[in-house]
Amino acid sequence: MNKKYTTYISIISLSVLLLFLGCSKSSDYDRNRDYLQHITVEDGMDFYFYCSANISSHERNNQYTKLLLYMHGANFNATDHYTFARNAAYSATDRSNVIVLAPQYEMHNYRNNYYWTKYSWKDGKKSINAVPKISSFALLDTLLINHVLKTYPNLETIVLSGHSAGAQYIYRYAVLSQLPDIVEQEVIYLPLNPSSVAYLGPERWNEKKDRFEVPLNAPSCPGYDAWIFGLTDVSANEYLRGIEASEIINYFPLRQVTIGSGTEDLNEDNENFDCEELYQGKHRHERAINIQNYMDLYFPANTHQLIKVEGVSHKTNDMINSPEILDYLSKVFN
Repeated sequence: MNKKYTTYISIISLSVLLLFLGCSKSSDYDRNRDYLQHITVEDGMDFYFYCSANISSHERNNQYTKLLLYMHGANFNATDHYTFARNAAYSATDRSNVIVLAPQYEMHNYRNNYYWTKYSWKDGKKSINAVPKISSFALLDTLLINHVLKTYPNLETIVLSGHSAGAQYIYRYAVLSQLPDIVEQEVIYLPLNPSSVAYLGPERWNEKKDRFEVPLNAPSCPGYDAWIFGLTDVSANEYLRGIEASEIINYFPLRQVTIGSGTEDLNEDNENFDCEELYQGKHRHERAINIQNYMDLYFPANTHQLIKVEGVSHKTNDMINSPEILDYLSKVFN
């Protein structure tokens, strides 16, 4: 065969392959594009999200009574989390009265949107761009209070969930947010497999002594009790600046917080975790157990709980659609 012809055919074949792969990636990313919406916040800046109901229309609708929000993790794959949450919500309750919502935080300004670093969004920090900059937690307040609840005033139960980095977001939002005191709806926080949480005091579990205590070697990890891992310097946070640790200690134990933890989420690779996380436990499952034991010991009247999801590791879909979490959602929604 002519060498020039062979080269031509190879180029054409490669082009077709690349086009196919490109279309496949685009199609996969946008498979929920019909549910992608946005709100305009300040100075024309937009915040995007996937939602099963038309929030952007602002036309009042009394149909829905339940909301399940599922926060993506460090992969920023909100479209996947929307699919996972929709499957979970429709399995747990009547699809005709539940809204499924998956916010989309960004690392770049793709479409006149706010953006953050890979991890700053999960801690409630302010956006990199825009004037004024806005906390990622304040942006969720805006979406829920000014848009969702105004459009769907008959909502009764709001479940805010997330996995991994999304779970850290949800847990720390629960620590700082005043949402349950502002709205009439029941607000439930459901973080799944968080890598770390925020403790209300300096004590951590000492496995050798079989008790909670202030770590004797704390100077080797000076940030172990600083916000976002504890409440030291919490007043300097970028969302609710000025709040005191004593205020949080008064209300947070009575928030409706349920941690879901996969019993196989046992990664002990210390290179993947900071010392602040390791002070909370060897792996994510142990950290979930430790924080619940801590709350029960120091705040016995707390309304927090732990759900152990048997046989599941660090898998977002397997967690939100596990029998244990579906059973929990069914109970709070019905």
